[in-house]
Amino acid sequence: MILDIHDILNVVCIYYGLPKEKLLSVSRRNEIVLPRQVFYHFSRKYTALSLENIGELRKDLYGFKEHDHATILHADNKIKGFLDVDNVFISQYMELETSIIDTYYNNQFTKIIPLKVDLLEICKRNSQSLKNYIAA
Repeated sequence: MILDIHDILNVVCIYYGLPKEKLLSVSRRNEIVLPRQVFYHFSRKYTALSLENIGELRKDLYGFKEHDHATILHADNKIKGFLDVDNVFISQYMELETSIIDTYYNNQFTKIIPLKVDLLEICKRNSQSLKNYIAA
């Protein structure tokens, strides 16, 4: 399953109550660093982007200096380390991961709905045509 990095960013920001610009900022405050590391971890786990591409998102969106591949790798390893020892973090991580995956499936579902409506319209037209044909 490959997700859009912007969807991951949105979910992480909502979960931690941070604006996107603040999460991707240069701040080193713990209440921002941890969510940023979580974002980088999930971006690495659920996108096909390279470490460099993930780090460039900061520059692309807000003009901040991009993070290099080592920063993204460090964040990923840091989160994996927390998952080995911190039960509270594990439950928060699982809740957040579920939200990210739900967002993916909701996005996929919204792509299917118009197709379903189109098929229903086709069926209605064909049904009406069939009724007209039978009546004639």
